[in-house]
Amino acid sequence: MKSLFIGKEIEIPKVIQDMLVEDEQVLHAVQQARSKQLITPDRIFITNKRIIVNKLRMLGLRKNIEDYRFVDVANTNIDHGIIRSDIRLKMRFQENDVFLEAIPKKVSREIFKTIQQGVAGRLEGSEFETPANVIYPRTKKAKESNEDHLSIIQKRYAKGEISKRIYQEMKKELTKDTKK
Repeated sequence: MKSLFIGKEIEIPKVIQDMLVEDEQVLHAVQQARSKQLITPDRIFITNKRIIVNKLRMLGLRKNIEDYRFVDVANTNIDHGIIRSDIRLKMRFQENDVFLEAIPKKVSREIFKTIQQGVAGRLEGSEFETPANVIYPRTKKAKESNEDHLSIIQKRYAKGEISKRIYQEMKKELTKDTKK
């Protein structure tokens, strides 16, 4: 009866385990409250690389799986209710926002914090955790200087595309090249 109103934490089903990529770990697995969708509530999985939403339809006979990479999320918002919470993801390249609705309140803050860390590139094993994984933007000009790269990473840091730690490491690497 409890899952009817507040949702619940769940085990990771085989279909989700099979779609995980190398070094990807599920950090949170929750089921939406049944009061939102009585028969087949959505299941939400937060990994160190992305957000996966498993939507069951037709009494669970049809499965729709959507995933959203942290790098594609521009902004997050949480709406705390009395017994459950909703998280809204503002996407960079989609017209519509993504809503993770009817999440159990007791884990919603942890899920929200994990999503924010993933968006900021601070999750261990995430796509943009280390500077080696960050692609330096390049133009076709042959004489592009490190100062141009520095201004680019400053803009990316200001937009929240890279974390402070990554920005500082990249800046250090770029200024090291100019000292030679």
